[in-house]
Parts: sequence; structure tokens; C-alpha cells
Amino acid sequence: MARENEKLYSTAEIMMATGVGRGTVTSRAMRLGYKRDGRGYTVDQVLAIITAPLESHRKSEAAAMELREKLNERLEEENIPMAIVGNKKGEFELEYRK
Repeated sequence: MARENEKLYSTAEIMMATGVGRGTVTSRAMRLGYKRDGRGYTVDQVLAIITAPLESHRKSEAAAMELREKLNERLEEENIPMAIVGNKKGEFELEYRK
């Protein structure tokens, strides 16, 4: 809870200061039990928000590969000019085709 006269920072200000996305800020704030009333967050709350670990317990490389293959098949079948491809860093991204 904010102390009297303690400065509060908006989600947009947190995003600008840290590079953490809006969805990440708001979902972590909600998970931490902070009120999302539009007034903002204290420095202590922001620190907790940006240092909260990512929850990756539900991540599966095999499931991601399966989904990527199915999406690429559908994109091809439906003649949608895009594909999910690997880049030089070993990450995947959408590629838009002409």
C-alpha cells in the first residue's frame, strides 16, 4: 500500500523506464495482488513487478514446434502470405510474403 505522499508511477511510465511491456506489467501486478485502479504503483511495487520471475512451467518446446507446424500448414492451405520461420538467432518470427 502506498504511504501518504508517496509518488505513484503509471503503467506507461513503468514501460518507458524499464522496457517491460504493458501486458507483463499489468499481469504481474495482478498476480502480486496490487490494485489496478489507474492511480499507479510505488517504487517498491514496481521493483517487485519487474523482478517477478517469468512463469514458464507450462512451456513445452515439443508443443510449440507442433503448433508452429500446424500454423504453417494452415497458412499454406489458406494461401495466406506469411509463414513462421527461424531467424539467425535461433528464434522464430512471422515472415510476410508477397
